Amino acid sequence: ECRRVLFRSGRGGLGGLLIAGPVSGGHLNPAVSLSLACARKFPLSSLVHYMAGQYLGAFLGSSLVLLTYKDALNHFSGGEYVVSGENATAGIFVTFPAEGVSNLGGAIDQVVGTALLLLSVSAINFHKNSKISTSLGPLLVGLVVVAIGVCFGHNAGYAINPARDLGPRVMISLCGW
Repeated sequence: ECRRVLFRSGRGGLGGLLIAGPVSGGHLNPAVSLSLACARKFPLSSLVHYMAGQYLGAFLGSSLVLLTYKDALNHFSGGEYVVSGENATAGIFVTFPAEGVSNLGGAIDQVVGTALLLLSVSAINFHKNSKISTSLGPLLVGLVVVAIGVCFGHNAGYAINPARDLGPRVMISLCGW
């Protein structure tokens, strides 16, 4: 089951990059957009708009998943949305530290995973790699996401995208979890 989740996440990222790439350069992650702005490879004047879109997109995406699977979630949970326990469903939308992992340990895990993502995206987009990244860039980023999930998924899931966690976290808070 874990492997299927990992590959679905990688394929989801690949799909998002293929759809958004021609329009926005594939900016799906505020951490990537911010790091590129800090490195002067993305206009600072566009950062707020992109980040707002990323968080809103994650919120709307998780809302769509809830709408699509609401009947199944109600059947599974008895209509009671809970964060922990036998019938917990919040983990479908957001990540939490695993049992025995502190919040600090989970935070460190996310920072390291995100740093690896940023380093990999920078390497994929490095001008000397343009022959490869021009055609395979989105696939390589998707594979990086899978690799980070395999290596860093245990401690706290692997959101590695602030929007992917905060947008759905706001949604579940508004919907009664």
